[in-house]
Amino acid sequence: MTKLAIPLASLIVGTACSSAGSSEDEGPLTHSTGAAPKEVTITATDHAFEAPDTVQAGWNTFRLVNHGEQIHEATLVQLEDGRTLQEYMQAYGEAVRTGGARPEWARFLGGISGVQPHGDGLATLYLEPGNHAWGCWAPDSDGTPHLLGHDQIHAFEVPRTSADAPAVSAPEPTVSVGMHDYAFELSEPLKAGKHVVRVENTGVEPHHVLIFKLGPGRTLEDFQAWIQNHMQGEAPSTYIGGMATQSFGVEGYLTLDLPAGDYILVCLVAGRDEVPHFAKGMIEHVRVE
Repeated sequence: MTKLAIPLASLIVGTACSSAGSSEDEGPLTHSTGAAPKEVTITATDHAFEAPDTVQAGWNTFRLVNHGEQIHEATLVQLEDGRTLQEYMQAYGEAVRTGGARPEWARFLGGISGVQPHGDGLATLYLEPGNHAWGCWAPDSDGTPHLLGHDQIHAFEVPRTSADAPAVSAPEPTVSVGMHDYAFELSEPLKAGKHVVRVENTGVEPHHVLIFKLGPGRTLEDFQAWIQNHMQGEAPSTYIGGMATQSFGVEGYLTLDLPAGDYILVCLVAGRDEVPHFAKGMIEHVRVE
């Protein structure tokens, strides 16, 4: 079973609390020379998503607009051929009730993590033809993910692309973050300013990356003590953004604006052994000049 190590109700951010496991399938994550990705808007309220019922295959930039009064996220799930959203909800709900493994026929493609009320966030993701869904794993006060407590999940179809469809390119990244078992790897030092961050999971286990800016005088040790205390008390940091859970071989792109300062990259996912990935070394202090 894959899940978040720590309930995130006190974190002011929700992220996918499970993933598809160690799928060996890699998506067609090729970069072509073509047009910029189309922007698709997803609107979250406290009980629903408003989103298109069909989205084109290939690269798309998704904007999550939060009109609710709670934190929301939009995590993209690709369902295996022949599987339906109803099957997924039944299987996932049963796994949550029993503590069993999540459905291995659902693949997580990342998404927009932890958007504040009346805020928005961007992520560019690759879609293959087939059945997909947006889900919100942000928790209620009792820890129940919104997709279960409020049915906050929206199914959509990605039709096959016609041969004459225009080519669409992935964004040009300013920096890349590799997620391994169990470490982050930056392609180069981060500089202050706007970034397109390429995030790829090359680890066997599912991972996400959450980005926090440390407060003045606060340290990595302060942050570690805070998360080990289940994020109780005053936070030593401010949440900036993140890429929701990705299965093996998935990549995506985040759009972020980073002021100078000290940051923490962290993965809060826990695997079948119940040990959170940050406890295995998947936490890193980064200085942005």
